Amino acid sequence: MMSKSFFFSISLFFSVISVRGQDTIAPLLRHRIGINVSKIILLSKSSSGQYDLQYQFSINRKSNIRLGGSYDQVSGDEGKLDFSFRIGYSRFFKQSNKWFFYWGTDGLYKYVLLNNDKRNKKTMGIAPFLGVMFKISPNVSFATEPSFEFIRIRDEDPESFTNKVNTWEEYHLGNIGQVLINFHF
Repeated sequence: MMSKSFFFSISLFFSVISVRGQDTIAPLLRHRIGINVSKIILLSKSSSGQYDLQYQFSINRKSNIRLGGSYDQVSGDEGKLDFSFRIGYSRFFKQSNKWFFYWGTDGLYKYVLLNNDKRNKKTMGIAPFLGVMFKISPNVSFATEPSFEFIRIRDEDPESFTNKVNTWEEYHLGNIGQVLINFHF
């Protein structure tokens, strides 16, 4: 887990950036980097469906392309490798001076490898969502994006006697309680 001082340094850096000569799109700037601060605020392990780092690029006044990712590695015999990635689209449907409401959908991919038994799990799916963002300053905002995830999971155990592969689908709410701090530039 990244230290609190790292997140503080990043937030201080982006909040003092002076943007000159860049086109603004509506009351927001063209690029946005979001950091999941739920883990720091709540001091707990948040949902595995949440992404620690996100980037968003505004195509026009209302439409955005999004990327997000997470990486977690625990070493040792009981360790694991956990990698998540998403790509998606979002669109503002209501805007004011401070509040922004948007909808969108993301394509999801997740890979987990467990060190103790070499079992791996691959997850793919889509996640339509509704988002709410509150702008604190021209360069900083907070957001939350609850979603409904439709995912397919493939669990493979290559060291079992039968080389067992299980596949199933899940449908559930995601990103509940997630808080993002966004830096616009």
